[in-house]
Amino acid sequence: MRTLARVISLGLVAVMLSAPGATPGAVAATVDVAMLEHSYNPRVRPVGLGGEVRWSNASGLQHTATSKQGFFTSPLLNGNGDSAKLPFQHAGSFGYYCEIHGLTMSGTVQVSLKVTRLNGGFTLRWSVAGSSISGRRFDVQKKAPGTTTWTSLRSNTQTRAAFLDPTRNGTWRYRAKTENISNLSDIKTSGWSPIKSVLVS
Repeated sequence: MRTLARVISLGLVAVMLSAPGATPGAVAATVDVAMLEHSYNPRVRPVGLGGEVRWSNASGLQHTATSKQGFFTSPLLNGNGDSAKLPFQHAGSFGYYCEIHGLTMSGTVQVSLKVTRLNGGFTLRWSVAGSSISGRRFDVQKKAPGTTTWTSLRSNTQTRAAFLDPTRNGTWRYRAKTENISNLSDIKTSGWSPIKSVLVS
C-alpha cells in the first residue's frame, strides 16, 4: 500500500527557517507584516490556509492593505502601532497595495494548499470557507511525477477540496488560484498558490 511519505510546500521552508523562533514545517495561525513609510516588510508573506495576516503600521503615515483583485481591504491605519487582521480562507497569491501611496507600495500574501493524509490517500484542500462559498471559484492544477506539464485537476469549481489516491508513485505537485466572481462582468483572479509537493510511495 502506498503511503504519504512527506508533504513539502516549496518556497515556504526557506522563509520559515529564516524567521526568528520558527519551527521548520510549521505555519503560524497569524503572521505579521509591518507597514513602513513606503513599503511592507516582508513584501512577500506566506500564510497557512485559514490563517490570518496582521498588518501593523510602524510609520507615522497613513496606510492600507488593499487587494489588487478586490479580495480584501484593511481599514485605514493611522500609524503609531495601529493594526488590522484579515483572514485568508482560499489558496492563491494575493497582490495588494496601499491606497494612500499607490502601487509603488505593494506586497503579496501567498496562501498554500493544505494536505491531510486519509485512508491511504490524502485530502487536498484549497479553501476552508463554509459550505456556501459566495463570490469565489477555483482552478486547481496537478503535475504528475516525471512530467513537466501542469494539467487541470478542477476547473471553475466551487468545491473546497478533493480526496486523491494517485496510482503512480513519486512526487505529485499541486497549485491553485482563486477567482473573485462577485462581479461577473469583471472577474478578478489571484496568482497561483505556492506549489504543494506530495511524495507517494
